[in-house]
Amino acid sequence: MLALSRFGNTLSFDFSFGNENQTASLASAGNLYGAILKDSSLDLRGVPDLAEMPNLNLFAEAGFPFTSYPDLSHTAVVLPHEPSAEQITLALAMLASLGARTGSSAIRVEVVDWEHVHEVSDRDLLVIGTGGDQPLFRSWPLPLQIGTDGFQLAEVRSPLDRVKLWLHRGYGAGRQQLTDLFGATNPPESGVLEIESPEQRGRTAVLLASINPNDAETLSSLVMPSAASSSVTGNICLLVGDEFHCGYWNYRTYFIGQQGIYGWTNFWLVRYYLLVPALVFLLALVLGGWLNGWLQRRAIWRLQEHPS
Repeated sequence: MLALSRFGNTLSFDFSFGNENQTASLASAGNLYGAILKDSSLDLRGVPDLAEMPNLNLFAEAGFPFTSYPDLSHTAVVLPHEPSAEQITLALAMLASLGARTGSSAIRVEVVDWEHVHEVSDRDLLVIGTGGDQPLFRSWPLPLQIGTDGFQLAEVRSPLDRVKLWLHRGYGAGRQQLTDLFGATNPPESGVLEIESPEQRGRTAVLLASINPNDAETLSSLVMPSAASSSVTGNICLLVGDEFHCGYWNYRTYFIGQQGIYGWTNFWLVRYYLLVPALVFLLALVLGGWLNGWLQRRAIWRLQEHPS
């Protein structure tokens, strides 16, 4: 899943006609070519399909997870009550970009306002608005506070979430990056956030937020083929000028897809490899305690069976 790329999810086949000596002799005798029959099929059953979210790179490059269904039957666009022309243009640009990736028209997408978001809670959400006209930005728990006058840093309240950030992405680096952006001469006035949908677990919500509703259209460059979108990553991307500044901050990991027991075990061991020695030590203590108890019971039994 991490190999998805913009407009380039292509599977290539290489044909080999023996070793170099055989190829040279055959080529002199006649034409040499290979072809894939039109009635051929590719069986991908059993291949793990797991994506760790949030990951704006997958959204920018491949429209994931919205493009999982080509007709966007599991996608909903959430607009303000009275969207500006630029916000409508942004919504259409996003749908056009997703359609370009799937090769299909977005004929089953739902468009609602914030009051009816519960009706599309079982879908992935594209939420467009500002701090003033989109109440969801204020009611949902977000990694950033989106106000009418700009973006503000939202603190990580849970101690457990802080520990996870330290172990996974780093706590201080993400905070410092955002602090520098907000304290710059020209702070960001629009940005993109990706979170697990507060309406339903396992679903994704991508928030396209701007301070001025008339500047919303500039966010479409996130999913358009351009130099500005080449470095999109993380769960937050803030637009300064024509350049996106992206990173991870104040997020909770969730997964989309399925994975077997072996795959999950391998994933967590690789992720938290520093804990492996501690787990081995604890396992050794448990086995040592069990073995010691068994030997003591065995010795007592033998003494009872064969008293001296």
